[in-house]
Amino acid sequence: MPTRSRTALTTAAAALMLALPFALFGCSAGTATISSGDFAKQVTTLLEKQVGQTPTVDCGSAAIPLVNGTVVHCDISSATDPTTIYDSTSTISNVNGGDFHIDTKVADQPKS
Repeated sequence: MPTRSRTALTTAAAALMLALPFALFGCSAGTATISSGDFAKQVTTLLEKQVGQTPTVDCGSAAIPLVNGTVVHCDISSATDPTTIYDSTSTISNVNGGDFHIDTKVADQPKS
């Protein structure tokens, strides 16, 4: 009888070991992501090149999936007027593993 109990325990432990990675990382293990902070740095660099000033960029706190066509909304402000916030949309394209391209557009008017 102890053998049956030990076998059941071993089987349960093996099932837990197989399920744990899926519970921790989700089933989309093949989709690369980038932290919102690192994505904000990419947007900052892009906008700095376009306008010649370094903006403050906040893209939230959730990890961003690197999937072609993903649109990410970030808040943009300037160092000279940090209380005026503009919405921006960045579209991810040309994804190749962790490499990708972004096109960013900033709204003409600040958020209300």
